[in-house]
Amino acid sequence: MTNAKEETKFVSFCTFDFDPAKNSDCYGVCQKDEPDEFKRCEEHFKAKPVEEKKPRATGGKGKSEWGHVNGSQAGLIDDCLVGATKPETLDAISKFADGRKPRVLHHLKHLVNNKGVSVELTKDGCIFWKDNANMKKLKSFGSVTTLVLRKTPKTEDDK
Repeated sequence: MTNAKEETKFVSFCTFDFDPAKNSDCYGVCQKDEPDEFKRCEEHFKAKPVEEKKPRATGGKGKSEWGHVNGSQAGLIDDCLVGATKPETLDAISKFADGRKPRVLHHLKHLVNNKGVSVELTKDGCIFWKDNANMKKLKSFGSVTTLVLRKTPKTEDDK
């Protein structure tokens, strides 16, 4: 004996599920070649209850101060600036985020240019977020956007 659900299961003419997209084969082929079967499929599709989609779980990682995923390199760089108790060198931030210096510097410049964050330099070239409660009294010696990495060490002519 078969299950009652199996007996009433709808089977389309082409044996495929109905595709409501206007550029699908259902509209392009079946509607023209088999209009009665197409109409039957369309009516069955419209009669089916629509299941609401549940939002996908993001894994609970959350976002950093400036909207980057926690635990990502960008999120770690953000966390380093937010949680700092003293200005950090580019090397220290790179080590904390497990990234290369050019990548970290590019992200710091992105924070300044695209997010409006005040990432500043100290006199000795350390980096800090100006709005960090621990850094309010520090004097800025320019934005991090002025910082440039060199591939070769400075020569006597550059000094």
